[in-house]
Amino acid sequence: MFRAIADGFGYLFRLLGDLGGWILDGIWMLFKPLFDLIGAIFYFLYMLGVVLVKILEVVLNVGKLLVGVLTGLFKTVVGLSYTGTPAALPGSYNSALSKIMPFVNSLQLDKVAYLLIFGIWLTAGFMAVKIIGAMRGGGGDD
Repeated sequence: MFRAIADGFGYLFRLLGDLGGWILDGIWMLFKPLFDLIGAIFYFLYMLGVVLVKILEVVLNVGKLLVGVLTGLFKTVVGLSYTGTPAALPGSYNSALSKIMPFVNSLQLDKVAYLLIFGIWLTAGFMAVKIIGAMRGGGGDD
């Protein structure tokens, strides 16, 4: 008799457990789209933050590059002044340079040399920007 009562309660609790599982599965299926939507919203906000951080990094790096280019440009322009002092060369070259300088000064080739130096610097700057711009994700020429 106790066995029948125990079997009856076992059957009842199994039935209640199955019913509770069925109800929880139904609630889960009912709220799953809402949970997915909330997850998608948080993922979107996370990715938006990642994009904003990357944009900020790019802007700061471009700013650093621009400051470097402008600093180099101003240093080059300031360095274009002629002081009239001879170049500091080894002794064996000084005698040849002292003979050439009057000829160079009379033809004003020193100003052409300064312009060529400026052109070389400007070309090197553009090439550096081109090389940096060709890098995709920090990789090489893949």
